[in-house]
Amino acid sequence: MSSQIAPAAGLMLAATASGSGKTLLTMGLLAALRKRGFALQPGKTGPDYIDPAFHTAVAGTASLTFDSFAMNAPSLHSLAQHAAGRHFVVEGVMGLFDGAASGRGSSYEVARILGLNLVLIVNTQGVSDTAAFIADGIRQHCRDVTFAGVILNQLGSPRHATQIERLLTDFGIPCLGRFYKDSELIIPSRHLGLIQADECVRSDNWHSFLTRLTDAVEAGLDVEALAALSARPKTDNYIPPAASLMPPPGQRIAIARDTAFGFAYEHIMQGWRDAGAEIIPFSPLADEAASQDADFIYLPGGYPELHLPALSAASVFQTSLRRAAERGCLIYGECGGYMVLGSAIYGADGTYWPMANLLHLTTSFATPKRTLGYRFLDAATGPFAGQWTGHEYHVTQAIEETGIPLFSVTDSLGEDRGKAGLCAGSVYGSYMHLIAKTA
Repeated sequence: MSSQIAPAAGLMLAATASGSGKTLLTMGLLAALRKRGFALQPGKTGPDYIDPAFHTAVAGTASLTFDSFAMNAPSLHSLAQHAAGRHFVVEGVMGLFDGAASGRGSSYEVARILGLNLVLIVNTQGVSDTAAFIADGIRQHCRDVTFAGVILNQLGSPRHATQIERLLTDFGIPCLGRFYKDSELIIPSRHLGLIQADECVRSDNWHSFLTRLTDAVEAGLDVEALAALSARPKTDNYIPPAASLMPPPGQRIAIARDTAFGFAYEHIMQGWRDAGAEIIPFSPLADEAASQDADFIYLPGGYPELHLPALSAASVFQTSLRRAAERGCLIYGECGGYMVLGSAIYGADGTYWPMANLLHLTTSFATPKRTLGYRFLDAATGPFAGQWTGHEYHVTQAIEETGIPLFSVTDSLGEDRGKAGLCAGSVYGSYMHLIAKTA
């Protein structure tokens, strides 16, 4: 064990692959820990808006993003200061070693940098002894983290669990949980991943779902052992978190927040608040106006393509944007927000829906095409002038995009991806999701 990770404090729940049950088990563990009265700090590895929202809904504490590709080590440690004196539970991304080029941004890398105990979730569906061999093989490559044990997920029966656990014992690997198949414990998905947390929370069966999940976790997982692994003590050398990975672009920031615009990183929002900025939420879906006292209006990403009639008819909202643009207020639209700043969006059935018409942009959901990946971004002008790390993740396409581009873009391999986004007066936008400023 290296000095960097001794003693390990905090918990990384990683897995062998996507779809192994990380989000569900993280939610269940957070619920069980909250039930016991523990102060919590949830987190998520890598670029993701949806999973952290579920963490937040369950834990009652905003989940933070820990991305070792987009953020440097000092920034990660600074964010982790929020976890001091709390139970720190970070959900991994994809498989343990998966990230961008050379494993950057992987769950393993985040666990190594932050000194987290690693618990590996192994999906046992379709395997028995092989599950133990997979866990042992992975453990042998975990040279710079504390490999604390495994949780067996999607078990078919107690006999199935016992067979795997016998081999784990032979390998000297603690089994910290048995979690059985349960058709009632499934979170529905849509084109960008799981449905949004606020939709689940508002549903009639949310309480019963969370109760069932908590009961299953308490019955199958060693919650006390996991609680001990997740505890992150408050040390004498506590340093308050850095103000922001993204300096606030204004003092009064109006931000669209509803089910159409739910993709805003909490580490950015918290950073703006820590720096003294005022965050003023409003709902375009409710046809609310962006504050005319704001000096920056932010339309984050989300699912505007699922709410086109309401957004197209939201005259109060659209008028507030146009008036803000007329007085020179800075406006930035990111991904879904960018689409709404355009002239129109074509829905899945090809219907044309007029939008704010502040950028020469038309997008379409009629022929979905998935585009995703990390991006290095360079803007010469606008509220986010400078160099950034970010990511791109959308299924809509720009079928008309004319004007002054906002960003020069390269991907995680350093390959030139040309220009992205648009600028028009004080209005800016792109499909790119910003994570952290680099220069």
